[in-house]
Amino acid sequence: MQEKKQRENDEKANIDQQARMWDQDKKNYEEEESRLRSRIKAINKDNASYLMQQVDAKNKNHARMNPNEMALNKPILREANQKLKAMS
Repeated sequence: MQEKKQRENDEKANIDQQARMWDQDKKNYEEEESRLRSRIKAINKDNASYLMQQVDAKNKNHARMNPNEMALNKPILREANQKLKAMS
């Protein structure tokens, strides 16, 4: 009878230990997932910032012609505009 009780107690202790291990594994998994999510979020934020800087730089560089360029290109632009009007 004593042996049976001891086996039952051992079995219960093993089940309890396994439950604690599963609980610890779950906590470790959740911590790792949280760390990965925050890392991915930071990387995405950095990428978005970099892309926005590129867009801003591109828009800044493709602004209107400066006055010297306009003076040089004015006759060519006038001719192109007249040809477009003639075609319409």
